[in-house]
Formats: sequence, C-alpha cells, structure tokens
Amino acid sequence: MRLQYINWLWLMILFLLLPVGMIRGNDDEVELPKNIVWRKDKAEMVLILAGSFEMGNHWLDTANLRDAQPIHSVQLDVFYMDTHEVTVEQYKKFIQQTGFNPYLIGAGQVSAAAFWKYINLVSSTDNHPMTMVSWHDAMMYAQWAGKRLPTEAEWEYAARGGLGEQRYLWGNSKPDGSQCNLSDQKVKELVETSSIEETHIMAELDLDDGYATAAPVKSFPPNGYGLYDMSGNVAEWYLDAYQKKIYSYSPTKNPIAQYMDIESLLRSFQAVHTKRVVRGGGWGSIGESLRVDHRMSFEPDGVELFLGFRCVKAIDKVANKSSIP
Repeated sequence: MRLQYINWLWLMILFLLLPVGMIRGNDDEVELPKNIVWRKDKAEMVLILAGSFEMGNHWLDTANLRDAQPIHSVQLDVFYMDTHEVTVEQYKKFIQQTGFNPYLIGAGQVSAAAFWKYINLVSSTDNHPMTMVSWHDAMMYAQWAGKRLPTEAEWEYAARGGLGEQRYLWGNSKPDGSQCNLSDQKVKELVETSSIEETHIMAELDLDDGYATAAPVKSFPPNGYGLYDMSGNVAEWYLDAYQKKIYSYSPTKNPIAQYMDIESLLRSFQAVHTKRVVRGGGWGSIGESLRVDHRMSFEPDGVELFLGFRCVKAIDKVANKSSIP
C-alpha cells in the first residue's frame, strides 16, 4: 500500500512539472507536451500555442523594409516547430531512406563527392545545418518526415518569442556577436582566402561571433519560445510565395500567400515556379537582414551555402493522441 502511494505521488509531481499546452475539442480535451521528439527524423520540437500578433515592421526606420508594411493582425492555430534547423545528419538519413537525389542542381548533375565537399566548406559536421537545399528539396524532406515548412506568419510569430514589437528576436539592440551567427570579421577573412563566393563580403568588422561560416545547431542562446538560430546561422525557406505587397491584403487567420489554403499548396508544390520567402538571415548576413521583420526571396530551385530550413507540424483543432508521435 505504501509503495502504491509513493508511485502515485511521483506521478503527481511529474504531472505538475511537465509543461503542457491544451487543445479543446467538441467532446474531448488533449494535453500537449511542450517539447517532443519527432519519430521520423528525431527532431526536437517545441509547442507554439495558438495566438495573435501584429506582423510587420513596427518602426518604419528603413526603406529596405517597405515590403514588411503595413502592420497587420494575424491569428494562428497551435503548431509544433523544430527547435533548430534540419541538420546534415537528418538530411543524410532522408537521402538514405528515400533514395532522393540531392546532386541534381538546376539543370545539371554534380558528383556526390563534389556536393558534400562544397557543403563541408560551411557545415563541417553532422550537427551543422544542412545547406545547398532548394525549396523543392526542403518540401520533399518535410513530406517524408510527415511535417511541412512553416508559413511566413508562423515563422515571425515564433521568432518574436513573445516579445512583441522588437526588431530582433532578443530585443531592440543591434547584434553584438553573442546572440547569433552573422557575417563578421572571420567571414571577411575567409572570403578573401577561400573559394566561397564574394557575395558574402559585407561584414560587421568590429564583431566576432566565433565562427567563420555556419555553427553547429544550438550554438547560440534560444529565444523566448526555446527556438534556436531563428536569426543567423543559415537563412530558412518558408511555404509562402514572395509577394511584395501581400501585407496590404493578407488574410487574418493562418495566412499564406498565393494559395487559398496550405493543403492546396502541399498537394501541388512540385509545380511551383514562383519565388518563395526566405527569412532569418545567416552566417553571411549583417544588420537588418537579421531582423524578425526582414523579408527575402529566392527562386524555388535555387541553392545557397547560407540557406537551409526547419519544419513544423500543425495540430488539428480537435486533436487526438494519434496526432503526436
């Protein structure tokens, strides 16, 4: 009897300590753990609760962010997000299990040796973020994993980490080299002595974040929601088509550019040829490129050494335990 009491006591303590989110259905209620590990790709994921926020550039302080205006209200449903970018190790597992060919780049084919040698210039271990991945490649990975790419609105909501109208994910102060991996004096030195393209020559010469290129994931502090590298390290692909004036007419609820709903895009993504949104900035980025309101775009078949991705998993309004791995 005493042993049974002790067991129940420990269960109660664990229940009280476990952070959870709640989803209410018509006739059931499901508690969602704050942190999970996704079975397919072993990704750590964190729960982002449903909520609303004011999306866009609140400061009107730079002409380069005109496409992040006007400020508009957005409401989002609950979802899980990878705590960090997809790693080289995770992407290798995807290739091995599916036979996917990552060596077909644009209209040409490169050798496996040349492909991985090039990636090794910036991501030298399995724990580094995967780069040289097109939007279509990232979509294929997400489909295999049973997840999807985030929408632009989901990313900005999660990146702000509950802080509201700040410029950066850590607040309003400019980066000093301790908050994220950015283009600093080490990047300039590397570009001048290596084969990496000189498009990354712009650098914060008075800063040193400790890395010349990409850093292993989780090398810098997380934001308020427990997400790593939402700014810096590598920029990331998102579901949305890039539309310069989308903020003027964006829907309020779960917005996504170009499509009526996310499911329609997921069914037909292989036919997409319009520019896609890229956010977050990377190891080759400086200043405003690292802001949470900064928007970029790339062709969906483009690949870059500073561009990667992470995934999300949407949770149905009426959830059940089978929704979670």
